[in-house]
Amino acid sequence: IKDMAGLDQGQCRRSQDGDFGLTMDGREIRFRVATCPMVDGERMAIHVIDPDRALPGLSDLLSEAHERRIRGLLAEPCGVILVAAPSRRERTTVLWAMVEALNCRERNIVVVETSTGPTMAGVNRSRTQPSAGYSFAEAVDALAGQDPDVVMVDGVRSSPAAAALVDLARDGTMVLVGMGGRSPATAASTFAEMCGQGCLLSSALLAVIEQRAVRRLCADCRTQTAASEELLATAGLKGLAFPVYVGAGCPRCANTGYAGTAVLSAILEVDQAVARCIRLGLDADAFERASPMAGPALLRKAALESLQAGTTSLEEIVRALPRR
Repeated sequence: IKDMAGLDQGQCRRSQDGDFGLTMDGREIRFRVATCPMVDGERMAIHVIDPDRALPGLSDLLSEAHERRIRGLLAEPCGVILVAAPSRRERTTVLWAMVEALNCRERNIVVVETSTGPTMAGVNRSRTQPSAGYSFAEAVDALAGQDPDVVMVDGVRSSPAAAALVDLARDGTMVLVGMGGRSPATAASTFAEMCGQGCLLSSALLAVIEQRAVRRLCADCRTQTAASEELLATAGLKGLAFPVYVGAGCPRCANTGYAGTAVLSAILEVDQAVARCIRLGLDADAFERASPMAGPALLRKAALESLQAGTTSLEEIVRALPRR
């Protein structure tokens, strides 16, 4: 597997990333490989990337209200939109849905990736190759000469790259950036610190979108039930005034009670208060005190809406919401 993925077979003390492809039943399937040294030897994770598997769109992931708001942000000619979520998978799912919404023949769209990702017709992908001297920062710098309309990156790895992305946005590019973070304030303050240009970022940043992926209840077998007081207390949702739903299990969902994925979204659009926090370089805690909606309140509101609509279960909400 290491040989197929182009990894150093003799290197067991450092992590490595690579990919390879196989033809199966007449279809080309890509595999992303990541190794990690362990005490008892190497561990390898293999991620399957099926190019024929349709990527979910915004309408598949979001409520109608949140989809409208995000499409409104994407209609802006340029700016930075941060997508914050703990896991890479949660971020990239929504980032690619946003790219799909923007994708058209007239737009020059470039995605900078550090490993094999999805493919989409009409989207240019630039993959970093550190071993060949093509770093993430160099890839971002190279974009200025490509006159992109849209740039998407997940995970900013250096201050120069962050500053270059802000410059692209100020020069007329829509920049979509995936960030780790427990709240919009964390993502915004981290990115501002990295780029070192708080004043410039405050005018370029359009919004921070916090994401949490949850399993979607099966529409064929979901039923109403009384909410567990213990779970409500754990989620910080005491005093719930409506029933919740659970999945009873059926053949359609393989008796799991769930079918598909939904996304809890908290959309913090940049107003004067948020812009001021960014200009002042406030850390996440001070940011949340100055602008309370930059904390967990928006995500909890989205969780309540999802519960009331019967999109997901209380158990999934407890798993997804950050602990404070």
